Amino acid sequence: MVANADVVIENWSVGVSDRLGIGYADLAAALGRERNLPAHRWSAVQDRVLIAARTAGIAAIDGPHLTIADDADFQAAARWTRELGFDGKWVIHPAQIAFTLREFTPTGEAVEQ
Repeated sequence: MVANADVVIENWSVGVSDRLGIGYADLAAALGRERNLPAHRWSAVQDRVLIAARTAGIAAIDGPHLTIADDADFQAAARWTRELGFDGKWVIHPAQIAFTLREFTPTGEAVEQ
């Protein structure tokens, strides 16, 4: 998991994990950022995590949206990272599960490709 600034700038060495994710709260604290920034404000980190995961042949999982609601902000953040190419998203509340499953479950057509 990417949760501190050192990991963002180091040469990515994934090891034995089968996934790589982002810990927004810890990373924000380490960088002196606000915790609830819009998804696009994390694009440099997200791109780096996605590239590292793809290079290692593992899943890229977006970290949790730091609210418990399944609201427009949560849905926009989840959609943003799916459109970037992430394979999934952590959730921190059961209300967020249904939307996340719909957003990240590939269609039959996508599976065939």
